[in-house]
Amino acid sequence: MAPTKAELQTQLRELNRGFPRMPVSKMKVHELEAAIDGMKKAKEHATTSLATKTPALPGPKGPREIQVEEVESGDVAIHVPQAPKKKEVAPKKEKKVKIATVDSEDEGPVSPLIPAHRSAAASKAKSEPTHYCNCPACPTKNKK
Repeated sequence: MAPTKAELQTQLRELNRGFPRMPVSKMKVHELEAAIDGMKKAKEHATTSLATKTPALPGPKGPREIQVEEVESGDVAIHVPQAPKKKEVAPKKEKKVKIATVDSEDEGPVSPLIPAHRSAAASKAKSEPTHYCNCPACPTKNKK
């Protein structure tokens, strides 16, 4: 006699423990039977594949081995640890900054950070200081 839908649902729920939940109550009888067969095959495969694996050793691996050199001082042997190998580090890469140049020579190079309309004004020579005295012979007075 074929098992009932409720029996298949309880059997699938028991097989499905420890796995992601499945909507068992919405499944039809043929879907329940297929899911039960699939779960049984998956569990058989898991137990056979786990039998071939060696279990991991418990606890930490312990300290690493340090190379020791034996040095004799008279009739006494002293064990001196050797320095570890130097770590090989790749050379640092430099960032390449491409500086755009302007065709006309009087404006000079354009910085990539400053817009072109500001770089022309910024690259010009420093403006002369403003002078407010009325000396006719003053050399720093603005010449207009």
